[in-house]
Amino acid sequence: MKKIIAILTLILVILSSTACDKKPTTPDDFADANNYNIVQTRNIVLGNEVNSVVLTTKQGEQLTFDTTAEFYEIFNNVGFTFGEEGKKYSSSAQMKLDDESKTFVNMNYYYYDNATFGEFRAKKEDDDAVSAIEEYAQLSKLEDNTIIHSSFARYTYKNEKAFHGGVSDKNGIITYASTTYPMLPQMGTELVEMESRSMRLRNLLMLTAFFANYEPFGSGNKTFDFNEFVTREYKLYENYIVFKQTAPFLNTCINDQNDPHAAIIHAIISSSNDSITQEAYCNVKTGEIELIKIYGNTRLHLVQYFSMPLEIDMQLYIHNLNETEVATKIANLINYVKSNSDQQ
Repeated sequence: MKKIIAILTLILVILSSTACDKKPTTPDDFADANNYNIVQTRNIVLGNEVNSVVLTTKQGEQLTFDTTAEFYEIFNNVGFTFGEEGKKYSSSAQMKLDDESKTFVNMNYYYYDNATFGEFRAKKEDDDAVSAIEEYAQLSKLEDNTIIHSSFARYTYKNEKAFHGGVSDKNGIITYASTTYPMLPQMGTELVEMESRSMRLRNLLMLTAFFANYEPFGSGNKTFDFNEFVTREYKLYENYIVFKQTAPFLNTCINDQNDPHAAIIHAIISSSNDSITQEAYCNVKTGEIELIKIYGNTRLHLVQYFSMPLEIDMQLYIHNLNETEVATKIANLINYVKSNSDQQ
């Protein structure tokens, strides 16, 4: 789905150069563009620390664990991935990549009806100006196997704006764009800088290997075990199980037993003083993880950010989706794009 959405966005960018030359309207800032405080938190009441708990899993199974259990003996009955259908992920984060100034990002990200909707608010250190981004993408398959792609987005920061929309089906592609404003933030602008800073939080969550147990990797005649750098523990409380993992990395991005980069990344980690911690708060009555924390220093082992230092302090609250809430937000975004486009 992500590849298809990316292809659709590229098509929309190409088509924007052929948008009809009609008199454009001037888009008003969307209502809460300057509202930085969009995060929905949760009240986590741990209760007293205890020696054993009864965990009710999401499947309704009741399991008793005490403090002698192995870490994954418990965690494997819970698990966590970013991107579960029917969930709202609400996050606040302070991030500093390489020599950039610190970024403060608030985000809500929804997985709903084979679609994603994200809203981001971001500020730079020592600057109160708020960037606002909303993006929606959906991939639908009809009974006759027709595939429908929909993509809408709007971006604003200070006096800069960009927005676009498009629907692709068996009848072709309808593009919603303006001849006055770009479809996407333009290179070299403050808006594209803030988009990059904002999306970094979502991308980091998508790429993080949450509480991963790493298999040994071979490179040549040598074997590397990344688990040697990791410490794991948990604590049992009346209402929650709190899992904790500390390592120099969030994800090694080594996924092949003979990956030639294993030795390079292992050497980088071996000489590193980085330390980054993940915490997960699991409600024992529901088996649901309700809060993830990530904090500390690490290096990103990704192509475009390879070996760049990252400082982060993030809280991610997980909620069951309110369909009315997200449907209203999506409708407002689509209406904004269509009503301000040359193509009505």
